[in-house]
Amino acid sequence: MVKARKRFFEISPSWAGAAEVGLKTEGWSLAPLTTGLSIEAVETRYGKAVPTSGQFMFKKRPNAIPDFVHATGEVPIVTAAFKSVVEAVAPGEAEFRPFKMRWPDQEPVSGEWYLMNVLNLVDCFDFEKMGRPRPVYPTRRPTGEIMTDDEIWMQVRLNQCYQSHPRYIDPSPVGSLHVWRPFFQSNLLFCTSELLKALKGAGVRRLHAERLGTRDDPLPVYDWAALGVPLPGTKV
Repeated sequence: MVKARKRFFEISPSWAGAAEVGLKTEGWSLAPLTTGLSIEAVETRYGKAVPTSGQFMFKKRPNAIPDFVHATGEVPIVTAAFKSVVEAVAPGEAEFRPFKMRWPDQEPVSGEWYLMNVLNLVDCFDFEKMGRPRPVYPTRRPTGEIMTDDEIWMQVRLNQCYQSHPRYIDPSPVGSLHVWRPFFQSNLLFCTSELLKALKGAGVRRLHAERLGTRDDPLPVYDWAALGVPLPGTKV
């Protein structure tokens, strides 16, 4: 029997009729939960409590809500089913806290929900394959003084506007992990095909998955002109 190829994916919520629906966390709305730090470490470092509730910011309710939604700061809020799969397939790679959500009219969102904090931040982008330079960040303050490692780390965290498609990663630094955030763009969430298959097998709904390329498993290259798809800026 041929073993299935291990692949890698970016996962995100899939809303019907909308790319994204805003969920504003209450309290410390911009808690840095895309850093790979534990919730306890974040609260200790900044002296603030991580939010445990939030409210959707739109008037019309969707017909269906995904099992994974984004709150302020790209923090994942997931169902009990999603949580159970991650704990089974990727034990110790994420932590969870109960989270309550409300509609704009104050009615609670039904179901059991959790804030998911992914605990691994991995420098995994294959910049050479993507044809992009590796981002360079300042190592000195405006006064000329050398920045501390913590200041440099925070500078990288605060300037994550690096965008590139298609996305290629190097599996080596990922190792045996099943879910992680990529350094240089940690607002994203990456996972293995094994975890994705388990999530779908558990009935997790409305999950968008986009495959990531590797050198051994490149992404398909399409001839858009041959397919009749106009390129940006082309007159039709």
